Amino acid sequence: MSKKLQQVNTDEYLLSLLPQHDVYVIQTRRKPTLGEKLGLQAAQMADALIPSVVNKLMSEITKLNSSLPMFKDDKF
Repeated sequence: MSKKLQQVNTDEYLLSLLPQHDVYVIQTRRKPTLGEKLGLQAAQMADALIPSVVNKLMSEITKLNSSLPMFKDDKF
């Protein structure tokens, strides 16, 4: 006399336990690594810093350009 084993997937097994037991779902989340945290912080800093650096650079170029002597070409 052999018993037939019935294959049951995890969901079916857990659902079958509900009438007699408390079944809980446990979820976890993975914390970001230090590198991921620093990468995000560096990206945010770059987003804030780049426009001010570009504006400062353009301002300095404008100042430099206005201080250059103008040469007149008589051919034109």
